[in-house]
Amino acid sequence: MRRRGLLIGLVLALGLGLAAGAIVMRQSAKTSPIQARQEKTVKVVVMAKKLTRGVKLKADDIQLREWPERLLNSQFVKDAKLAVGRVVVVNMVVGEPVLQDKLAEVGSQEGLSMLITSGRRAFSIRVKDDTGVAGFLLPGSRVDVHATLETEVVKQKSQLKEKAEISLGNKGKTITMTKTILQDVEVLAAGGEQQAGGNKGRITATVVTLLLTPEESDSLALSATVGTLWLSMRNPRDRVKTVLGAISVNDIFSLEEKAVPATSLGDSKPKSDTKKAEKKKPTHVIEILQGGEIKKVEF
Repeated sequence: MRRRGLLIGLVLALGLGLAAGAIVMRQSAKTSPIQARQEKTVKVVVMAKKLTRGVKLKADDIQLREWPERLLNSQFVKDAKLAVGRVVVVNMVVGEPVLQDKLAEVGSQEGLSMLITSGRRAFSIRVKDDTGVAGFLLPGSRVDVHATLETEVVKQKSQLKEKAEISLGNKGKTITMTKTILQDVEVLAAGGEQQAGGNKGRITATVVTLLLTPEESDSLALSATVGTLWLSMRNPRDRVKTVLGAISVNDIFSLEEKAVPATSLGDSKPKSDTKKAEKKKPTHVIEILQGGEIKKVEF
């Protein structure tokens, strides 16, 4: 009987202990200062498809998604109706928020004109494989434009033309020169392509459209009438512009003959310069009496 009573007492004590622990843990959870708080969100318009610039948004191109309210600003679009029918001016990816700065004005039409930023002009030039980076130009590429032309050598104080006069001589002769006329300009379109997505490899384009300022357009138009235009592709992250002068054939292949020391047929080495071979004449003479003899020291 004693053993049974002792066993029952132990079981009751253990049960009471477990119940007390559960009550303490529950009470502690209720009064704990660290509580999970659900962040407030707002539905905004995001991309449901990948689109390239110049394309008008359709209803199935976008969707609404919860977005943290603390991250919102006036650029976010919260109503899908305000985005449908707007033209995107930059490439968009799936899940990217649709911002006002990435959309053209209401009522804008699809096409290349929507990609021309304020103060810029779209200027097209005709290229071939050998002048247009072998067809590897894509919309969005960054290029430099070079012009090669022939110019007449005249007697002016221009440093470049003075060089040409020295090497070519008479007035009336021409010299071929190349100059970088534009640097770090954007390719808007290559042929009929206005976007690079989906184009793998090269585009065979006869016309390349560049995004230029009005002044750059004038320079390019004039250069195209008097010479040949060439394009060189840049790294899109390389935005440094350098000051470059015109270069001529004479700058690459010097036509000036270098002076060669005269040598005889039997000599394998050139004769030494007579001036260098002459010994310097003494400028001072001192007479010293030593052992009954007078010696002269020259220096």
